[in-house]
Amino acid sequence: MREPRRSGGTAIILACSAGTEVPEKTALRPITRPALLLALSLLASPARAENPVVRFATILGNYDVELCQDVSTLCTGTAPVSVANFLAYVDGDRYPTTSFIHRRGGGGASPLVVQGGGYWIDAQGAANSVTPFAPIALEVGVGLSNLRGTIAMARSTAPDTATSQWFINLVDNVNLDTAGGGYAVFGKVTDEAGLAVLDAIRALPRYNVGSPFTELPLKDYPLNGPAYPYMVYVSSVERVPEAGAALASAVALGSLAALKRRRA
Repeated sequence: MREPRRSGGTAIILACSAGTEVPEKTALRPITRPALLLALSLLASPARAENPVVRFATILGNYDVELCQDVSTLCTGTAPVSVANFLAYVDGDRYPTTSFIHRRGGGGASPLVVQGGGYWIDAQGAANSVTPFAPIALEVGVGLSNLRGTIAMARSTAPDTATSQWFINLVDNVNLDTAGGGYAVFGKVTDEAGLAVLDAIRALPRYNVGSPFTELPLKDYPLNGPAYPYMVYVSSVERVPEAGAALASAVALGSLAALKRRRA
């Protein structure tokens, strides 16, 4: 046995048979403990909490809404009760693929909004109500206002009656912050592309086809026959995967791959 050689302060023992020289293996670059711990922690720990984002898919295009569970760049306040209620409908598949925008408010004395979450069309072309959960308490005065692009809970004239229906403000409707006790804002459309989709719905003509569809936006209107082929359908309302979670996983996997290459 030859005497140990030393490399970088670490003893490397080289074994050899009689008269045979064994070349010394190139010393590894030291792997820093902080780098390893960072990579492992990113994989083992959940990503930084972010507000849920929900995508509405309509026949006129998609729009995304950030739900105000926490304060963020878009969310100037929070509405955790309303967010939890809305996500219960989304996660519970309570909005069928034939749900539709059943109201476009007219403006003027009436708030300019589009409203959905209340009805869907069955195979026979009949309108059915979305199956509701229990009503929730009115949640206002939490730093959110009925401004253009915000989503709020629709309800009857009584305060604590909101269930499945929502509306999106097409203009600033600040009077809704206090009217009849107020209407609870719980999210906001994330970008201009989404607002353009809602403006396209706003531009559609609306018709009174009988209560409760007295302000029904339609792509066109037949001279004869039912209106349902012309509805503004919302074919899905689904969560968008959190960007932070995907980024954290990518960073962690990249870090571990780099460590493996250095050790190869």
